[in-house]
Amino acid sequence: MLSKLLVLVTLSLCILAIHVNGNRFLDSFTKCEHTFSNGARFDLQPLARTAGRTDYIVHGDDKGTSVVFNICSDVKEVPETCRKSMDFRRGPAYLIAGDACISLAGSSSASWQPIDEQNPNLGVELVYTGGETCANAREPSSLRVRVLCDSTGQMGTATDYQAQQYANTCMFSVTVPSPHGCPKPNFQLDPAWSVVIAGIVTYIAVGCFITSQRHGTPLGVQSFPNKRFWINVWEGAKILFGATVSWTLLRLGLGNSRTGVGGYSSQSQAASAADDDGLNNDYEWSM
Repeated sequence: MLSKLLVLVTLSLCILAIHVNGNRFLDSFTKCEHTFSNGARFDLQPLARTAGRTDYIVHGDDKGTSVVFNICSDVKEVPETCRKSMDFRRGPAYLIAGDACISLAGSSSASWQPIDEQNPNLGVELVYTGGETCANAREPSSLRVRVLCDSTGQMGTATDYQAQQYANTCMFSVTVPSPHGCPKPNFQLDPAWSVVIAGIVTYIAVGCFITSQRHGTPLGVQSFPNKRFWINVWEGAKILFGATVSWTLLRLGLGNSRTGVGGYSSQSQAASAADDDGLNNDYEWSM
């Protein structure tokens, strides 16, 4: 009874946390990866600041100027200055200059650009657009986040680099050195294999539950679905593997025709087969 109560309390707290944090909880599951036509793949999800982590704050050339931003997500906390000077709205980046605040992007969706198309190992850039129009230009403001490939971790942090403004434009840039700015291996799990793995996990979980309910066995190895069948499959695979290795060794003149690999002989294999799986209380169920 106590365990059920604890489960209910835990679920209630999780639902409350999701309701309170809203999009902040969902932000932690936002994908932030891109593959270029040349095969270079980048994954910046680990750089996204989620709930409980402060946003990136980079100071500019002018005293009192700073850029507050996040990567692949809106900022976690809209700066107090921005709350006073504009409608309360979360976005991915803001420029603070004294008592003034400008939203640098209209959406957390960014375009991906290589720093150097010929050398993807330099890093990648995220470009946020659609911000407010700044005072010295007639175009919407934007932010270019340059993520440098820092495989050794010796290039510092984002706060070691000043925010820059392109001359006569509303475009700003910040620099974030990180190992995640380096291209990733191109291995990706095929969606078909994802379905297969999910099916296997479901089969095991549901099978263990049904066996446990039908026969009263504790959840674990004893309640594994169709256990005898899988044991026989495993034993057959071992015999096949041993026979294959023995045949290979015989072809190479290194084996013994009377004994298999690991001391397995035809007599021991026959005895093993006659002994079935050798387990007691081996409950089974059919799917």
